Amino acid sequence: MRNLYSIRFILFATLLGIISYVLLRQTLPNDNIRNIVKDEDAIFIDSLSLADFLILQQDEKNVVLDLRDKESYEYAHIAGAFNLPSNELKQHGIDPGLFAQLRSAPNVIVYCLSSACGLSYHTAQDLIHRGIPSVKVYHGGWMEWKACKLPIEPIK
Repeated sequence: MRNLYSIRFILFATLLGIISYVLLRQTLPNDNIRNIVKDEDAIFIDSLSLADFLILQQDEKNVVLDLRDKESYEYAHIAGAFNLPSNELKQHGIDPGLFAQLRSAPNVIVYCLSSACGLSYHTAQDLIHRGIPSVKVYHGGWMEWKACKLPIEPIK
């Protein structure tokens, strides 16, 4: 009896897969998806896990940017991070000294509050458009860092 249910489940799942495939083929245009988003317009941003971030953080030539507001940064931030609030970036641009440091860094790693915050990815795209190569996003952000009790720097 159990085998009969297993066979029915497999047949149902297969049938569901075939129906989904047929419906998907009918709703998608025949043109390749690359016609919608051209390769030269696409920006691919590396997303770093905590382990990847910790490895990159060991190289002092890499630059870490905290995108949270100034008050949050001053309260506490990841050790060694610079503050570049995204709203200030849009309004005032980047300080020329910091810009030169970012352009020469092998990696620029940005983070915001948490993985739910899309601010890091938007800012990473902005930085790439401004000519800063090799921008990566630490997607766990401040919340993951703090939860793991990793080194922080309080200013106050």
